[in-house]
Amino acid sequence: MIAVKKKHLDLPQHMVVRIRKNKRGDEKRYYFYELPRDENGKRKTIALGSDLAKAKMKWAELEGQEHHPVITENTLQAIFAKYIVWAENKKESGLSDRTIKDRNTYWRFLGPVYGQMDIDAIRPAHIIPYYLIESERKERNQVPFRPVQLGDCQRIHDRSQPGHRIDETNESR
Repeated sequence: MIAVKKKHLDLPQHMVVRIRKNKRGDEKRYYFYELPRDENGKRKTIALGSDLAKAKMKWAELEGQEHHPVITENTLQAIFAKYIVWAENKKESGLSDRTIKDRNTYWRFLGPVYGQMDIDAIRPAHIIPYYLIESERKERNQVPFRPVQLGDCQRIHDRSQPGHRIDETNESR
């Protein structure tokens, strides 16, 4: 008889998560593949890692099943590409053509600046300089949304470095 999962229903069958706390109280999740019990009643597990996307890929290999494409590259470019594939499927996403067109337009300006950044590494300190440059351009009555130039990318990078303060009196250090 196959047991029905009662916990962690978001995980596939035979995949379990163990949550460990360190001394500071931070939680870390580890994923495992549970094998059937052996003749002694012991249940063996195979470690899949702590990254859910990679753990699901390993689980699919162990199960011998096809798995849905998972983002292996954690850059904003890869995530946006997967988003656009989903958005263009009208039945699944429910988005209009205009919405998809607008999102592509936004990406045309954000992609050169943030496309290669790791999604987990993006912080407000990276976004604020881009916003300030666009605000300055708008105040000078320039075209508000022209594609970002290479020099702009360097200015944004310089402003997002540690130690750079953003204030009205001293714009760069």
